[in-house]
Amino acid sequence: PRATLGAIWRTADSAEQGVLTREAFFLALRLVAHAQAGRAASPDLVRTEPSDLPVLEGFAGGPPGSASRASSCGWQTAASLSSVGSGLTRPPAWTPSLRERRKYASLFLRTDADGDGFIEAAEAKALSEPAGLHADEVAVAWAHADRDQDGRLSFPE
Repeated sequence: PRATLGAIWRTADSAEQGVLTREAFFLALRLVAHAQAGRAASPDLVRTEPSDLPVLEGFAGGPPGSASRASSCGWQTAASLSSVGSGLTRPPAWTPSLRERRKYASLFLRTDADGDGFIEAAEAKALSEPAGLHADEVAVAWAHADRDQDGRLSFPE
């Protein structure tokens, strides 16, 4: 295990910076998944998608009470793991396009009823109820999105 982790680190930190970028971290997770599947960690596996996501004991990466390992890892992790295989130079698959960012900006402005530049809980509720989202689903999404935990969402959040 320690030698395997060393091989994974050397592959993920190929620039020998001593730290992992987000994409290098996802690459390391991909190699961990391969190692857990019984394959020796090697740079050859960087472009090969593992059959399963890695299991990280003691890490609850998703919403409390989530039973599924795949759902507990979150969509960003799964999408980013699959984006690593094609190279580190292109944007990750989860990066919104310019068209999507414009669409989200328009939705944000329409939802921000009081025009203060933030989406408060009542404004979010007005958006989520017609969409048929359950309150517990919205609460999980809100907890992940509200990075500064101020009870409201800015556009970047």
